[in-house]
Amino acid sequence: AGEEVVVCYDAEADFLDVWERYGFFDQTNRIHTAEIHVPPSAVATEPAGGHFWIPESSAPLQCPLLFSLYRAANGSLGAAAADSEVQRHALAELAILIRRHLAGYPP
Repeated sequence: AGEEVVVCYDAEADFLDVWERYGFFDQTNRIHTAEIHVPPSAVATEPAGGHFWIPESSAPLQCPLLFSLYRAANGSLGAAAADSEVQRHALAELAILIRRHLAGYPP
């Protein structure tokens, strides 16, 4: 894992305010990521859980959580599983984690 530098631009901003300014909603911004919380034991290769950045691109090396999900899917599906099956399983798990995270915010 690496290190993270956090700068508070607006202490009153809620999740949606920050996501709108710095995330997917602003197409003019260079940085298009969102951070989600992954509960402990939700991903086999990340037993402690934690906070993970989800970039706009789904390339595994650009998304450590997706890389971990690929490794977990490979382990659970076995070596005989096709790459497309592993990818489909990992992306489905990522979607579940994102939905679970977003469900924690008021509608």
